[in-house]
Amino acid sequence: MMERELIKKAQAGHNPALNQLLLDNYSILMGYLVKLTLNKELSEDLTQETLLRAVTKIRDYRPEGKFSTWLIAIAKNLYIDDLRKNKKLRNYQEYDSLENTPSREKIPSLEDRVLSGIAFDKMKECLSALSAEKRSVFILKHYYGYSYKEIAAIEQCPLGTVRSRLHNSIEEIRKVMEQEGLDEF
Repeated sequence: MMERELIKKAQAGHNPALNQLLLDNYSILMGYLVKLTLNKELSEDLTQETLLRAVTKIRDYRPEGKFSTWLIAIAKNLYIDDLRKNKKLRNYQEYDSLENTPSREKIPSLEDRVLSGIAFDKMKECLSALSAEKRSVFILKHYYGYSYKEIAAIEQCPLGTVRSRLHNSIEEIRKVMEQEGLDEF
């Protein structure tokens, strides 16, 4: 069934259609959050909270873009809220425990395809050097293939800001790679 049809049915109260929409987009959402937060447990919590919000707000969704874009926008906002709430307790750059990062075996099969040939720990090192805003833009563009316009909608910022963040994130990743001798991607 096409995504638009599922959305219409879900908005009309058809629970199996809503379940299918959420299942179809779960790995994208979880993969995005793992890369953004660099913390498996936090990613799982944010994924569940995002799905709950999607269930309660499905009637408010306007199918102007992909359903996954809407879910990622919700997740991004929840993550920012979490950072604000816990600012004194933790900083997003402190999500550095390797045991909180999924091993390659635990990453969903979609993630295995996306990350093929890349050691997650090396990529984690590069991504952790970025601010949350730059990391998010980089992940959305290079891991999920969102357009600049879609990323601007998710990030709720101008198109120029998206381009600037992406450019700066690539430069920062290059610097980390050079410093650490991480020349294999």
